[in-house]
Amino acid sequence: MAGHAGSGGSAACPRCGQADPGPVACPRCGVIFAKIRTRAAPTPAPRIADEEEPRPGFPWLSAFAVVLVAVCAVAGWRNLRTPPPTRAPRTAPSAPLSPSSPPTDPRAPEPPQPSLAAVSAPPVEALRAEAASLADEDRQKAEALARRLPAVGPGDITIAEQIYARHPETRNLLEATLLNVAQDERRRRRFTEATVLLQRATVVQVEAARPCLMLMDTLVEAGDWTGAESAARSAIAREPRNADAWQGLGYALMSQDRNTEAAEAIRT
Repeated sequence: MAGHAGSGGSAACPRCGQADPGPVACPRCGVIFAKIRTRAAPTPAPRIADEEEPRPGFPWLSAFAVVLVAVCAVAGWRNLRTPPPTRAPRTAPSAPLSPSSPPTDPRAPEPPQPSLAAVSAPPVEALRAEAASLADEDRQKAEALARRLPAVGPGDITIAEQIYARHPETRNLLEATLLNVAQDERRRRRFTEATVLLQRATVVQVEAARPCLMLMDTLVEAGDWTGAESAARSAIAREPRNADAWQGLGYALMSQDRNTEAAEAIRT
């Protein structure tokens, strides 16, 4: 619009809109057209043709992140392949040995249990011979009890005790009954009941070593080494040349760590 006013045409004033204001200034608002033209906005400077675009630098941060991820992955893979270290199980501290107790060797094997001959009760024929001299009623009871051997029970002990109280010569019948019932209790691993019966048999039979040997064998199986030693010595007192009694005595002494005495008993 200012260009039209400067050329003297019929353009209006660019400030107030006066029609045909003239070539130099507007008679209405007094604006000078030459000043308006000099105030026109400058055009932007042309871009230098040979100016180059700035090139981006090397992405160091991204490269460092990639390397860090790779290192962590390798370390994790090695940890997965390496088995964790095994820890030895904790063991309770052993009790200190007293000055008087000798050191024990944990690798030392236990002494083998002696293979003793089976102890048998008096033969049935001998028991029947004893019963033949009794009165009719006691003889019938004694013969019936002898026929039931060895399948006798605790109730038969009462019958044998009653006959023995009236006829002490039937001690073999009472001993046989006690030994067989005790053997049945031992097979059931009722060692206390078997021990009581066998101790009674050692009182009834004071000459033969049979009840003492069976008592010794039962106490050895029960792990009563002191009782087994006592029973073995009782058997030796009745039969000094009984090999089973000496072998049982040696085993009972060895189980009590009395090795010198045990060796002497086994040699005997």
